[in-house]
Amino acid sequence: INLPREIVFDNKRNCLYFIEFFQNIYFIRKIDIQTNILSTIAGNLSLPSIFTPDENLAKNSSLLKIQFLTIDEKNDFLYFYENDNNIDNSRIRKINLNSTNPILETIAGNNNFGFTNDGNLAKNSSLTFISSITLDFQGNIYFIEISSFFTSNSNSYLLRFINNSDGILRTIYFSQNFTDQIFRTSI
Repeated sequence: INLPREIVFDNKRNCLYFIEFFQNIYFIRKIDIQTNILSTIAGNLSLPSIFTPDENLAKNSSLLKIQFLTIDEKNDFLYFYENDNNIDNSRIRKINLNSTNPILETIAGNNNFGFTNDGNLAKNSSLTFISSITLDFQGNIYFIEISSFFTSNSNSYLLRFINNSDGILRTIYFSQNFTDQIFRTSI
């Protein structure tokens, strides 16, 4: 194991997932707690670090910089944030943990760096920097986005929400220059 980072258990505590970084390539690894078997569920050492489109096998993919692993309540999906150091390809992605050949799927982000207003399909929306991801019991995604596009003169911190049933991106709350403002109270 080389340069491991960020660990997360599944909700039944049967498997431990973590990010590994080796030779400028990111991997998502799994340790089965009962068998002690270590396996790779996403990432491939033989591929260069470039963006891999959706619908590709996770094991045969090249992952850019990945962070913020989280697993849904039912242990069906592993979510993570992926971006590159050149700011492009800022995305939230998921992998089906119950599939024998899981594929990559983008939940939010469209390969363009920028801010997208509420009401748009999250996977067609531009994103800036993400600093955290979590899920609620219904599989809705919450994340913090840091954006200077939202306001013209400084960074804003936005708590954003993606409804699991319709995939629409919404802003719940934002803060700018330490001034809190409720932007949307219903989700």
